[in-house]
Amino acid sequence: MGDYLRVFCTKEDVPTINEIFKWTKLQGYNLRVDKSYVEVDPAKPWEEVAVIGEDGNRVFIAEVNRDGNEEESLMREEVNEFMELIKELEDVPAENLAKVRKHLNHTKYVVAVQITGDDLGEEGDNAVSIFLQYFVVNCGGMVQEDGEGFYEGNKIIVEME
Repeated sequence: MGDYLRVFCTKEDVPTINEIFKWTKLQGYNLRVDKSYVEVDPAKPWEEVAVIGEDGNRVFIAEVNRDGNEEESLMREEVNEFMELIKELEDVPAENLAKVRKHLNHTKYVVAVQITGDDLGEEGDNAVSIFLQYFVVNCGGMVQEDGEGFYEGNKIIVEME
């Protein structure tokens, strides 16, 4: 099992894979869908996709969890879990906790990224970073990395073990 990163997004609409890959290509990264993992129409709404980096290897699997206004949605469970976890943190600036809390309260969907290899190398790291960056720039996203914490841009604002 690989590491997980999440992007908590505050915009309503989930972009298509085409929209994401068009943007990443403009940033200099040519990502592709791994069609051997799951069939995805890149022009339509998606739930899960495997992404191949520029080196031709599968780098990660991404899954979208929407709120759906259900009491028990996976997205809502994750938001609630992180709200509980940050309550227990000490030695974190109150303003940083408030930013994360506010962001979690306004989350409309979560994109969970599972790293599929042990050592991605620079190309794999870049593929993950640019994919996540799309959601930060275009979807009101805030990144959370397991074992690290919540990020604002490239800076950790709430550390979590």
